[in-house]
Amino acid sequence: MNLNNGDVNTKPTIPNCLKWSEDNQILLFTPIGIYIFTPLYKGLNIDRNGTCVCTARVECQEFNKERGYFKFNNKVLDFTDRIIQENQETFRCATWSPNGTSNLKGCLFIAITTKYNVSIYGPKVNPINSDWIEIENMTENIINSYTNEKVEDITDEIIADQLQSISISWSPLFIGENFDPVSIIAIGSKAGTITFWSYNNGVNFLYCLQAHETWVTISSWSRWVNLGNNQYASSFVTGCVEGSVYLWQVSLSRDFSNNEDGDGKLLLSVTLRMTLTNEDGRMAEIMKWYDSADGSEKFAVIKGRKIYVWLSNESMLLYDAQIISLNFTMQMSKVVTGLTWRYDGSQLRVFTMDGNHWTFNVSNEEGINIDESRTNFINKSLITKWQEQEFEDEKDDESLEEFTFVEEVKNAEEENDSLMKEPIYYGADSSANELFVAVVFALESRTVQYLTDKFEVSHVTFIPTENYKSIEMRGSLVKQLLNRLEDPFLICRKSTTYLMWDLLEYCDPENEYYEDDSLFSMLEKALRNSLLQQSDNLHFLETSYSLFDMTTNDISMNGLVKKLKRQLYNHTLLNKSRIIIHLYCNTLRLEFNGEESIEIQNKIQYEISTLLKYFLGKVLNIISDCLQGGLIAGNERDQTFILNLCDWILLYYQTDEQLLNYAKVIYENLSGLQRTTTKRTFKDLDNEINWTIKLISSTKSAKTKKLKIPARESCPLCQKNILFKHKIIIIF
Repeated sequence: MNLNNGDVNTKPTIPNCLKWSEDNQILLFTPIGIYIFTPLYKGLNIDRNGTCVCTARVECQEFNKERGYFKFNNKVLDFTDRIIQENQETFRCATWSPNGTSNLKGCLFIAITTKYNVSIYGPKVNPINSDWIEIENMTENIINSYTNEKVEDITDEIIADQLQSISISWSPLFIGENFDPVSIIAIGSKAGTITFWSYNNGVNFLYCLQAHETWVTISSWSRWVNLGNNQYASSFVTGCVEGSVYLWQVSLSRDFSNNEDGDGKLLLSVTLRMTLTNEDGRMAEIMKWYDSADGSEKFAVIKGRKIYVWLSNESMLLYDAQIISLNFTMQMSKVVTGLTWRYDGSQLRVFTMDGNHWTFNVSNEEGINIDESRTNFINKSLITKWQEQEFEDEKDDESLEEFTFVEEVKNAEEENDSLMKEPIYYGADSSANELFVAVVFALESRTVQYLTDKFEVSHVTFIPTENYKSIEMRGSLVKQLLNRLEDPFLICRKSTTYLMWDLLEYCDPENEYYEDDSLFSMLEKALRNSLLQQSDNLHFLETSYSLFDMTTNDISMNGLVKKLKRQLYNHTLLNKSRIIIHLYCNTLRLEFNGEESIEIQNKIQYEISTLLKYFLGKVLNIISDCLQGGLIAGNERDQTFILNLCDWILLYYQTDEQLLNYAKVIYENLSGLQRTTTKRTFKDLDNEINWTIKLISSTKSAKTKKLKIPARESCPLCQKNILFKHKIIIIF
């Protein structure tokens, strides 16, 4: 039996402790550490086990004076806080950033500890197989946003409560026509206040809101919407310990007055729009948005045994939005630990600590009611997972003599009953298209307890939520993806891997490549038809006007790349081409069956080559002209963007003299820069210049030689690392 659960030697203590990131990583936070898991790509029959591999762990370290440690005066702390301050520091909560918030590849995460320290973490190199380190400690910034006093000198209990951060949320990435990409961090305190911070490779304080009278225990963001007049807003929901849940409008705008760089100062304002619920004293435990591609919104809140849902035909911030509220009382006794939506927003999945799951239908007409069939489908998959885990545990168990029972078992029947293990679900979250759900669980006997932490083990797994042969589901997913791709900034906000991973898991091109109704064939045809309807052989890249006026001297390379991405890179049609290329590239990793396998692979390689060659030719022509015109690429993001494009020419277009000339010009210009990130990060540019020269000359001679290219392989369309079969070798 091949069991592929990810194991950790600890157990979570707080519900809703599992988070799935926009770059397809799974985070589990526990008191002693935060674990990062990678769901592995298979692209095969959905009946196979999914594999969760733990790729990193971040331990909770005690904060010292150098790292922002602060200790309150005991006079402003209650009894519980005094105990916490004397005990070991552990993680209280954590959440992911959106994709695209920093120069680091992949998402970051932010965490709060039991001693109210707040830190942002990121990978040293890339999210997979890399150490995660603290890249910014926000604790001192939070203190300074409230007071100028030293923490140990504070005697005002209100100020002390303001400094005690207990909840956190990170907004989706915001991109507007006149804005650089930015996201907003909201940090809730015991005083009912929330501080808002912009993040773009660093934090910047924006605003402080008195949201509630007491502890802000939870908050959640919807997507950003364009309100017109260069103003954008997000629905921001907050909940506090006494049970109230409020909907706020968080708006972003720019102030261009007295701004020397011309980018304008980022302004944030907050307005209370409505009270969602305040009818009972139970605090909101979990919140979950569903943003449909057609602009409609759904929002769910769990309070005790009650589900609250709000449905809106458009953004809830728009004054003509039609908002309907629903609620349902669940027949369960344990804490809800996980909440996810179905791929089309028609259902909610609820996970509880006693190892149960329910799927509920949600609609305007029929309200909220349980779907027995869907509930049983998912429960069957989960039961299989934890029963397999129990079987593995039994094989590894040593003699029961090593265990010390807290209470004696009275008779044989009671003994057998006590040794039966049952699952406990600590958290759950879903993948990009809601086609998979990840669950963290532990197996425990009902009455037997152990006086050792040897068995403090929990397991992370993921399961499919749909029958992959469903024709209705396939059509709905294809339509949903095409609707998403109408957003020109989509792939800046969501990585291509994130958008496509679970879709590819439901594809089986090895066995269904020539079946017209397979998900793979439907995705391929829909994307290609969409491209053909709006373009003629990809000539949409031909612009009818000059992108840049080379006669002006007030344009920088930063401005060039920004405009380039606006007009070429952030383009709905290019989004579709990126997706189909990603589909093809991942398909190349598969081993096709039958006599047609070579024919299929050759066809896919030809499609990729044709699309990329045209894209690279147009983009690199513009970049090389601008570099020769005296523009300078001065920051890491621009340089990486450009070099990744050139690398693909060396990898796959070694006989195209025009593309090689573009690459040569760009390498020479970047190599000439002094003390830049390019020089530090990419040390072999001189060799690469020589390689382009030799490759160009090799088209006119028969001399051959083998050299390795630096392993900077990434998709030039989505700018994310993906693995291919091709060897990174130049032959000339």
